[in-house]
Amino acid sequence: MRTVTTARLIAIGLMLSVAGIPLGIVKGDGFDHFRLAALMGMLLGQFITLPLLLFVGIALGVPEQRSHLQVPGYTMGGVTLLFGTLIVTQAWATSAWLESLPPGVGDPAGEFAITMLAGLSGAVAVFLGLGMLVARVLVDRHLRLVNLPVPAHLTGDRPLSAILLAEEAAWPSRAGRV
Repeated sequence: MRTVTTARLIAIGLMLSVAGIPLGIVKGDGFDHFRLAALMGMLLGQFITLPLLLFVGIALGVPEQRSHLQVPGYTMGGVTLLFGTLIVTQAWATSAWLESLPPGVGDPAGEFAITMLAGLSGAVAVFLGLGMLVARVLVDRHLRLVNLPVPAHLTGDRPLSAILLAEEAAWPSRAGRV
C-alpha cells in the first residue's frame, strides 16, 4: 500500500473517531466535564476506526493498478489540519482545567494522560494535514512548471531544463510586472 493511501486512511480514521464521542461518560455537570468525556470517547473511537480503516485499506488497496501518484487535495489537507487544531486546543483547555483539581473527576492524573493522548492524536492530524497541503502545493507547482509554454523557435529534441538554462533570454521576465 502506498504512503499516500496510508496517510489518507489515517486522516479519515482520525476524523471518523468523533463517532466514538457518545461512548464517553460524562461524570459531572458543566461544559468541561462534557469536553473531557468527548475526548475520552474520541480516543475510544480511534481504537476502533484506525485499525479497521487500515485493515480495510490494506485488504482492498493492495491490488492498486495506478501508475501515477495521486496526492490528496487541498480539501482533505485543510479539513485534517482544522480537525487536528480543534482537538489540540480542546485537549489543551481540558488539561489546564484538570490542573486545577476540579470536583467530580475521579483520577486527575489518569484524566490528564487521556487529554495528552488526545492532544497527541490532534498533533498527528495537524502534521498530517500540513503534509498533505505542502505535498499538494508542490505537485501543483511542479505541474505548472512542466506545462510552461515553450517558444516556437526553441522546440525540438532538447529537454525543457536545457532550454531554460541555455536560452534564458527567450523567456519574458515577470519581475518588472510585480
